[in-house]
Amino acid sequence: MIFYDISLEVERTYIFPGGHEYVIENPLAVAVKKPPIAFGGGAHRVVDKLGNPHYIPAGWIAITWSKANSDELPFDF
Repeated sequence: MIFYDISLEVERTYIFPGGHEYVIENPLAVAVKKPPIAFGGGAHRVVDKLGNPHYIPAGWIAITWSKANSDELPFDF
């Protein structure tokens, strides 16, 4: 499993069908599983600043995040 650095994010919110939201404060890293073709985004595994793991199941329909002030682009993929 490959984890990607997302430590510039202050907060990450996953949005699911029906409007349910799951918020992770101070995320550090994310590992991404490819999504099934018929569903929304694939499963994510996120580790936060405190070292807590978060499993985000496949099926989320959007992600929003806020970043610390930085000259970098909001994403690099």
